[in-house]
Amino acid sequence: MTRRFEGSVAVVTGAGRGMGRAVALRFAGEGAHVVVAELNPEHGAEVAEEIRAAGGTAASVAVDVSRTEDVARLFDEAVRVYGVVDILVNNAGIAVARPILDYTEADWDRQMGVNVKGGARSSISRRRRPLSPRLTPRWPTTRAKARSGK
Repeated sequence: MTRRFEGSVAVVTGAGRGMGRAVALRFAGEGAHVVVAELNPEHGAEVAEEIRAAGGTAASVAVDVSRTEDVARLFDEAVRVYGVVDILVNNAGIAVARPILDYTEADWDRQMGVNVKGGARSSISRRRRPLSPRLTPRWPTTRAKARSGK
C-alpha cells in the first residue's frame, strides 16, 4: 500500500462490521490512526485489535450516532487520544427488516435518526473541533481570488 494517509486521523462510524470494517482496515493499512466508532462495543474492540495486530494504531469508541451526546463524546475522545480528526467517514447505517409499506413511525424515526441525522450530527460535531494543520480549506481562497479578479 502507498501509506498515503500516514499520520492522519480517521474516524469511521459503523466500523465494527461489513463495509465500515473494510474502510477502517484500509485507512489503517494506508497509515492512518483509526477511531473505530461502533454501536456494538465488542465489534468495535475487535476491529481496533485487528488493526493493532497488523501494526496500526486504533482506538474504539462505542457510539450511537442517533444520539447527539454520543457523537460529541466520540469526537471528544478522538481529539483526546490523537489531538485532531482529519478524516470522517459517515458509514453507520441501519435497515428495518420489513417491507417499507409496513414501517411504523418508530421504524422511520430510528432509521432516519441513524442514516440521516447520524451523518449530519457527526459532520457537525467534527466541524466544531479544530481543523488539522494538514487540512487547508481551499474553497475560501479560491472564492477570494475569484472575487478579486486575480
